[in-house]
Amino acid sequence: MQWRSEDGGAILNTNETTARAGFAPCAGWAAERILRALREHNLSTAFLATDLRRGASSTYGVSGAQEAALAHLHAAVPALGGPAAVRLRQLIDAIGDSGVRAGIEAAICVRGTALLSTATVCRSCKRALRCSKYGSAFAKYILQRRQDFAMPPAQPLFT
Repeated sequence: MQWRSEDGGAILNTNETTARAGFAPCAGWAAERILRALREHNLSTAFLATDLRRGASSTYGVSGAQEAALAHLHAAVPALGGPAAVRLRQLIDAIGDSGVRAGIEAAICVRGTALLSTATVCRSCKRALRCSKYGSAFAKYILQRRQDFAMPPAQPLFT
């Protein structure tokens, strides 16, 4: 899964309490979509490339609202916290350079069995407009490379 929250509609341009309330439904919608995709593809492990995590970007800060959304997502989707997912996250997080970490996350998303992304053709979906950033160069790179490697096309994380 790839979730770029940076723009997140107007959610991040509010106070912390309002931002938390704004991101909470986003995390719930993402969890529903991830769980459905796991069932559809018969998968037991999921990987999340996101800027919701503190330290994911050297140029973009994370608020408590985003951390709370990430915690909600992990609680709702056990596959994000399975042994394989945790070990992979630990290996990536041990790398000090956020650009290198992003490259590894992109490679995982490119070669994944399935990809849910916030940068897909779903440009009129209200939930996507509210919760995510469409103009992510990171996501566009992943989508193009999936096409180059003849991987199944990405599906929208938010509908």
